[in-house]
Amino acid sequence: MGVTEGAVGSPAMRLLDDDPDASGAGPGAVPSRLRRAAPTALAAFLYVLLASIGFWEVLARGPSTTMPCGCFDQAQTSWFLTWVPYAITHGHNPFFTTWLNPPGGVNLMDNASMPLLGLLMAPVTWIFGPVVSWNTLAVASLAGAALVAFCVFRRHAPWWPAAFAGGLVYGFGPYVATQDTSHLNLSFVLFPPLTLWFLEAILVRHRGRPWRWGLAFGLCVVGQFLVSTEILLTTAAMALVGVAVLALSRTGQAVDLVRRRPAAVVASFRTWLRWTAGATVTATVVAAAGVAYPLWMTFAGPQQVAGHETSRPDFLSANLAGYVLPSSNQLLKVPITHHLVDPTFVGGFLAENTTYLGLPLLLLGLVVAVAGWRRPIVRVMAVVAVVAGSVALGPRLFIGGHRVTGAVLPYHWLTRLPLFNDVIPVRLSLFVDLAFGLLLAVGLERLRAAVDDRRAARRVVSPPAPPGTVRPRRAGALVAATAGVAALLPILPAWPIPMQSAGVPSYFTSSAVKAIPPGSVADVYPFPRVTQAMAMLWQSEADMRFRLMGGFVLTPDPHGVGTEFGPKYWVTEIWFGSAFWIGGPFIVQPTAVTGVRAELRAQDVQTVIIARVGADPQGAAALITAAVGRGPRSQGGVWVWYDVQTLLRSQP
Repeated sequence: MGVTEGAVGSPAMRLLDDDPDASGAGPGAVPSRLRRAAPTALAAFLYVLLASIGFWEVLARGPSTTMPCGCFDQAQTSWFLTWVPYAITHGHNPFFTTWLNPPGGVNLMDNASMPLLGLLMAPVTWIFGPVVSWNTLAVASLAGAALVAFCVFRRHAPWWPAAFAGGLVYGFGPYVATQDTSHLNLSFVLFPPLTLWFLEAILVRHRGRPWRWGLAFGLCVVGQFLVSTEILLTTAAMALVGVAVLALSRTGQAVDLVRRRPAAVVASFRTWLRWTAGATVTATVVAAAGVAYPLWMTFAGPQQVAGHETSRPDFLSANLAGYVLPSSNQLLKVPITHHLVDPTFVGGFLAENTTYLGLPLLLLGLVVAVAGWRRPIVRVMAVVAVVAGSVALGPRLFIGGHRVTGAVLPYHWLTRLPLFNDVIPVRLSLFVDLAFGLLLAVGLERLRAAVDDRRAARRVVSPPAPPGTVRPRRAGALVAATAGVAALLPILPAWPIPMQSAGVPSYFTSSAVKAIPPGSVADVYPFPRVTQAMAMLWQSEADMRFRLMGGFVLTPDPHGVGTEFGPKYWVTEIWFGSAFWIGGPFIVQPTAVTGVRAELRAQDVQTVIIARVGADPQGAAALITAAVGRGPRSQGGVWVWYDVQTLLRSQP
C-alpha cells in the first residue's frame, strides 16, 4: 500500500513503487542483525516505561487492588477476562454464558467480550486475579500499539527516533491513551498497523511464499474478530480507501506503460496477480474458517441482538474544534479550551473524546502531505486521515458547543451500508492517529536528511576551517528532534491516570463465599447494570462461584433490539437502584416486598448479598429482610442471606 524497499523491479511493480526516496539501501549497507534489533528493543523498553508511568498509581498502591474504577466498563472488562479461562476449564461455551442474566443468558459475541484477550491473559487471571489482569493488559495495550506502529513505520522512516515519535502518536495519542482507561477491547489496536504491513507485503513486496503471508494475515483477521469486530470492520473500510487511492493514483501511469511496453506489463501483471491471489485466497480461507462459529453466534446464536445502541450517533461523534483544542484528557489545557470541546458540554462521554491533534502536529502533517504527495504512502495516509477524520464527526457538524444546522456529513450516508450503522463515529479517530503518526515519522526522517544534506553542501563550497575548529555534528537530528517534541507536547495525556481502590469486599475473596452453592443464582446489591457494575467484578474475584442476576451487558429487548438494561426491569433492580442512588428514609412498601419475593422465587435465587456501598445499603437490607423473613449474616463487609428458597417457603 506504499513504497517499500522490497518492491519488485518489474513494470507492474513500478506502478506501485516508484519512490526514489523509499527506505532501504544496497546490500553493503545492511546492518548486522544485532544492530537492526537494538532500536526495536530500546523502543519496546521506552514504550513499556512510558505506559508504566501512566499507571504509576497502580504500581504504587498495588496492582491487585487498584484500577481506574471497580465499576462501569472496568468491572465489565474484568468479568470478560475471567469468563474465557473459566469457561474453558469448566466445559462452558466461551461465546455464551448463563452466569449473567439467568436463565436466558447472554450472547457474548454481541458484547465487547474480547475472548482472545481473555485467553491470552488467562495465566495472569488464574494466578493474580482479574484486577491484575486488567492492569497488565492496559499497560500492554499502550506499549504494544506503539511498538507495532514503530516497526511498521520504520519501513518508511528508517531513522528510528522518527519512527519512535510516530509510534508515540499512535500508541500514546488521544485515541489509545483515552480508550485505555475504559475500553481495553478498543485500545488493544495492533491490527490496523499490521494491516498496513500485510497489504504492503501482499500488494507490493512479494517476498517469500504467498501462502505464508496469507496464513499470517488470515490469523490476524481471526484474532481481531475475537478482540473487536468494530475495529476489524473500520480497519477493513480504511484499507479499502487506501487501496483505492493507490490504484486511482496510478491509472494514468499504467495506461502509459501499457502503451510503451504491453508485453512486459502483461507478463509481470500475471506474475503479480498469481502471487497476490495466492496470498489473498489463503488469507480468506483461514479467516473464514476461524470466524465461522463466532460469526454464527453473532448473527444467529441464542440471545442474538438484532440492533445495537447507536441510535444516537450525535452523542458519540467528534467535535470539529476538538482537533485543535485540547480536552480534559490532555495534560496541557486551559479551561476555556476544554470547556468548548469536553463532551459534557455538547453530549457524549469524555472517554470517547479522542480527536485532539494540536496545531503543531496538524501543520507538520499538512506540510509532509503536500511536500511528499508523490510518495504513495504519504498520499494514501493523507487521504485516510481526511476520510477517517470526516467520518468521526458523525452525521451532524458540531463546532465547539454549537451544532451547525444544515450540514450533512459522510457518516450520515455511511450508516446506510450493512453493519456500519453499528459503528461509533468518533472511534474512527484511531485511523487519524495512525495516519498522522506515519506522516510525522516520514516528515522527521526527511527533515533530518534535508538539514544534513544542506550542511554537507555548504561544507563542500566553503573554505577549509582553521585548525582546531569544531564543526557542529548531527544538526539534522537535533532539528528533527526539536520538531518532533513540538508536535508531541500538545497531545501529552493527563497522566498519571487517576486510580482508586477496586473496592472488592473481602467476602468475595475469602473462604466464606464457598457457602454459596456452586453455580446457584445470587442477587447482589448494587444491582449490576451500566452505572454500577461492581457485582460483575466481585463475581470474577469469587472465581465465578455463583450466577449473577442481571449484568452490564447487551441483551435483546422484547423487540430483539440491544439494550444494556436487561430483558425487563426487575422490581428488585428498581428498589436496589433507589437505595444505591437516592437514599434517604427508605420505606419498605408492601408492594415492593411482594414483588421482590416473587422475583426471588421465579429466578430461583439461593443467596442475596448486600454490599455496604451507595446511599442507603441499610434500606436495601431492610427490604430483603422483609421479603425473606430473617435478618442477614454480616461477613467480610457484606450482609448475606443463604438458602433463600427455604426461607421463602415460610412466607406468603
